[in-house]
Amino acid sequence: MRYFCSWLAVGVLLLYLLSDDSSTSITTILQHPQGVLKVEGDGFTLFDKPFHIRSGTIHYFRVVPQYWRDRLLKMKAFGLNTIETYVPWNLHEPLPGQFDYTGILDVRKFISIAQELGLYVILRPGPYICAEWEFGGMPSWLLSDKNMKVRSTYKPFMDAIHRFLDSFIPEVKSLQASKGGPIIAVQVENEYGSYGSDEEYMRLSRDALIDRGIVELLVTSDNSEGIVHGGAPRVLKTYNFQGQAKSHFRLLRRVQKSAPIMVMEFWSGWFDHWGEQYHHFHTIPHLLGTFKDILDSDASFNFYVFHGGTNFGFMNGANYDDILSLYMPTVTSYDYDALLSESGDITDKYLQLRKVMIERVLNEKEVKMLPKIPESSQKAHYGKVEMKSSINLLDTLKYIDNAVSHSTIAPMELLPIHNGSGQSYGYILYRHKLAKPTTNLRIEGIRDFAVVLIDGKLIKSFRRNDIENYHMVELSNTIQTGATIDILVENCGRVNFGSKLNSERKGILGGVYSNSKELKEWTIYPLEFDKVYVDRVRNKLKKRKNESSKANSPSIYIGELEINDEPSDSFLTLEDWGKGICFINGFNIGRYWKIGPQRSLYVPAPILRKGKNEVLIFEQLHAASSSEVIFNDKPQLGQEGAFFMLNYNYVFQLILSFWYLVFMP
Repeated sequence: MRYFCSWLAVGVLLLYLLSDDSSTSITTILQHPQGVLKVEGDGFTLFDKPFHIRSGTIHYFRVVPQYWRDRLLKMKAFGLNTIETYVPWNLHEPLPGQFDYTGILDVRKFISIAQELGLYVILRPGPYICAEWEFGGMPSWLLSDKNMKVRSTYKPFMDAIHRFLDSFIPEVKSLQASKGGPIIAVQVENEYGSYGSDEEYMRLSRDALIDRGIVELLVTSDNSEGIVHGGAPRVLKTYNFQGQAKSHFRLLRRVQKSAPIMVMEFWSGWFDHWGEQYHHFHTIPHLLGTFKDILDSDASFNFYVFHGGTNFGFMNGANYDDILSLYMPTVTSYDYDALLSESGDITDKYLQLRKVMIERVLNEKEVKMLPKIPESSQKAHYGKVEMKSSINLLDTLKYIDNAVSHSTIAPMELLPIHNGSGQSYGYILYRHKLAKPTTNLRIEGIRDFAVVLIDGKLIKSFRRNDIENYHMVELSNTIQTGATIDILVENCGRVNFGSKLNSERKGILGGVYSNSKELKEWTIYPLEFDKVYVDRVRNKLKKRKNESSKANSPSIYIGELEINDEPSDSFLTLEDWGKGICFINGFNIGRYWKIGPQRSLYVPAPILRKGKNEVLIFEQLHAASSSEVIFNDKPQLGQEGAFFMLNYNYVFQLILSFWYLVFMP
């Protein structure tokens, strides 16, 4: 979604706004006769009655299934009549032709719960979703094709889309409103105008849905950078923005005459990147003002997001700033300063906006029918947990079954594993035995965070953003023949927005050089932290009992949390730890990193159990200075800072809005 990056958009929009208004024709929206949500002039009808979409975003894949009903009921109690969700292709098809619709991915169950609560659904199945999600929701195995061109008519990409939709659409087709379900609209692609202008690709993306039986209203959505040239032929356009609603809607009416206006993404807050100074928030007065402008414009709306949830596991995305050449991975929390917090709590933002809903949006009958707002979940301070045993990561490499011998360095996606689909997530370790002494090493193209070890000793760590991707290790002493070089590289999250998508392979993209000569013959270990590997490490640690690795190198730790009563939500704080990931009872709750701003990890109660709970941590930088972690009853997301004061992209939005107001008739 978001990082606009290109000031050229200002000139494009200026030319458009200054052009002759008479050249813009009335839009004829494509509508299937069976669809129940209709475009009638400049408004919507639903089942032939006037209808305004009052929607909020919740992503089922960011919320544990046991909490779906609670979150949806809170959205219903707010006064919404619709919810919206993306669909993560990468999770539903983790390997080509292998599909998963179970557990947290049971999209049918999620949509059915929404219907039980009287909520309609807007479905956004991608195949690209952005969403601050790993690779914008596309599966990384696409990049095992060296010539891949995502979001294009490139045949292997289109073939992959068709295979996914052949599996996914049957899961939801019967849930369309025309067939008695709650789905009233389906989005084609996502913010394509910020990426490209291939009308044929968008036409094919549209037809891929129609050909598989989608009859409900089709829409597209774009931000200010793409609203003019984005969209799909004869598909209703909607807008994404945070402020200046009236000027944005004026532009939308120029682009698309005689059609309803809708903000598909009314940004309720913002997301954070690792290393930023603040946890972003969107001030309530500003949000209230923009919301009232939306209502004054008689527009339909969707709060993005109403409830953000969590980037569990390795699923956070990243942004890339083309101007500063800066890679920015997104944090684990997707709290977003939304109306419901990451843990589903009612916020002041929720309550104040709900007052506006009651005063200005809902009729008397609707107000009386609002359900009682569910209480926020109980939070528990379980206190300190000692990580009693640990093992050096290098001692666990024997538990990896698919190590690869390779003459040269290869990135994750090009490893000959998983039937040629490569490695998707986690870490990758490159090992080399020195054939000649050396005094230095140079690593080209680290993606994204690397730790260099020589004979098991941590020498140096690097980030992707370090000078020009050339990462030097100057050694104080000559390393002799036979020494073992290990380079552990973390995929910190593939970029989810912008021009870098086709080049988001992970690991080491170039070569490794010793005294200016490229090193050959490597053993490559894909550290995916899959269930088989984690179980083997866990069993080893349990046998060690109170034995710890004292080496200053990446290690895996295990501890035990004892809960005497029924579990409650909690927040895991790792105050003296560096960088890594954490599993609770085998569930990967996400990444931590001492640079912040996020300082704690959300632990939903359903992954805990009464009695003993296993805590397993991979610390990738060094031996922890403390063997303890703390379970608190409050989150630590960082010092708050207002988004519009800190992010130049919001300034960019304001500049565009100024041009709208000055130059539009």
